[in-house]
Amino acid sequence: MHVRQQHHIDHVIHTIHGGGLPVVDSLIAASWRRSVLQYGHNPTQLQAAKILPQASFQTFLDPYDEFIAITRHGLQALYRQIKDMGYVVLLSDNHGVVVAAQGTEQQPKALARAGLCRSAQWREADNGTSAMG
Repeated sequence: MHVRQQHHIDHVIHTIHGGGLPVVDSLIAASWRRSVLQYGHNPTQLQAAKILPQASFQTFLDPYDEFIAITRHGLQALYRQIKDMGYVVLLSDNHGVVVAAQGTEQQPKALARAGLCRSAQWREADNGTSAMG
């Protein structure tokens, strides 16, 4: 485990239990507490990405077709600005399911293992704190 990862884990644990490390945003701290205390996630263990099966995802996407079409240009423009830094752009719905992605063609298997692809699920109850779910 990298030193930065261990520092982050220590920060999460201390925040959950009221430790003395620097305070994070109250929304993030509340999510950390829910993730550990309510949903039972262990911040010291990595979890496998949760990916919807392709057939389920296609059905799931139907209501988002127009929305995805409207956002495509903006996602592509954003990706062009950050692609040289090795980032991807993900768009999720209000349940934390990735409905569109830019930049995932370069390393599709590795990114899918990390949940950085279309059909990945990022709900807090399933994965813990994330920017999407």
